[in-house]
Amino acid sequence: LGLPYFKAVSEVLKDIPLIVVGGINANNAGDFIAYGAAGIGVGGYLVNAKEVAKGNYEEITKKSKQLVNSINKQ
Repeated sequence: LGLPYFKAVSEVLKDIPLIVVGGINANNAGDFIAYGAAGIGVGGYLVNAKEVAKGNYEEITKKSKQLVNSINKQ
């Protein structure tokens, strides 16, 4: 449901650590952390089945680095 929904829920449940999953990518991972997510779960964005089938591990490495950089900016 996105960052606005997470912000609203996390304000109400501020004493409960929340981990965000679904739709996480390098463009929004840092924002979720900045708004208090205890963690993020990434799957399809990071390890795309088509890229794995092609053996394109460089793309997975590139996306991993982008994701870490996005979080470290926070």
